[in-house]
Formats: sequence, C-alpha cells, structure tokens
Amino acid sequence: LVTIFLGANAVASAMEPAILGRLGLRRTVVFGAALLMIGSIIKSGGNSEDDEDMTWRLYLGFFLVGLSQPLYQCTPALLSASWFPENERTMATGVALNSNQLGIGCAFVFGT
Repeated sequence: LVTIFLGANAVASAMEPAILGRLGLRRTVVFGAALLMIGSIIKSGGNSEDDEDMTWRLYLGFFLVGLSQPLYQCTPALLSASWFPENERTMATGVALNSNQLGIGCAFVFGT
C-alpha cells in the first residue's frame, strides 16, 4: 500500500505544476481535497465480507489519497504570495507548512 501511495504521490507531484496552471490555486486545492475525501471514503467505506472487494478498495483509496497530497501540500508558498504582503510571506508559509505537520501529529495522537 505504501508503494501505491508513494507512486501516485510521485506522479501527482510531477503533474502538480501543470494542474495548477490549468485550474488555478483555488480549484487545485479543492480538487486535491476532493480526491482525499473520495479516497478516504473508498478505503474506509464499511465492512465487506469479500476480501477481494476490500483489497481493491484499499488499493484504489490509497492511490487517490496519494494523488491528492501534492495538490494541496505543494501550494503554501503560492498561497502566501497570493494572499499576504511581501513582508508577511515568510511567516505565512512557515505557519502553513508547520500546521500540516501539526495535523499529522494530531492524527497519530487522536486517531483510532
């Protein structure tokens, strides 16, 4: 599953600049969030008696989540350049990047 996730992540990282250029900042982040939501729903969507059904759902879910991450994790610098004046961009980018790490840490502490 990690290989599927990282492979999809590498593909999406390479495609992220083209997607960002075509969709713009807002639509790219919303598209990434939608992929994350759909992938999470697919991989955690209920209990299945059929092991094959659960296997393909896990692979597809991890693939979609892997595709989603570069679409919103590679954009904090562009986001701060769009929203903040030049003297606040470094702080805004730092807060955005560290908030992501804080969210990951909270998921480990408070997750199931």
